[in-house]
Amino acid sequence: LQRKNDADDFDKDKSSNEPNEDNGQPSKNKKSYEGMIDCLHQQFAQGGIRGLFQGMNAKLLSTVLTAAFTFLSYEQTLLLVGKVHQALLNDV
Repeated sequence: LQRKNDADDFDKDKSSNEPNEDNGQPSKNKKSYEGMIDCLHQQFAQGGIRGLFQGMNAKLLSTVLTAAFTFLSYEQTLLLVGKVHQALLNDV
């Protein structure tokens, strides 16, 4: 069995509402959405809950790494400020 690639599905869905080169209108053989609710309904019908969150892995990883780096920077800054403060108190 060959595993289906989520990126391929995303590329196909992303291009579904792109204009046709012939007349500038979306192609009739590709699906289009009537609005946000229709888009959500079609995505859910096609892929279930997983289909609604397709492509979130990269953003989630990015958010976690950003939060970790921010926390690390904050903690290291506190340590440095504490050391400088203690050194200044010892000099007085």
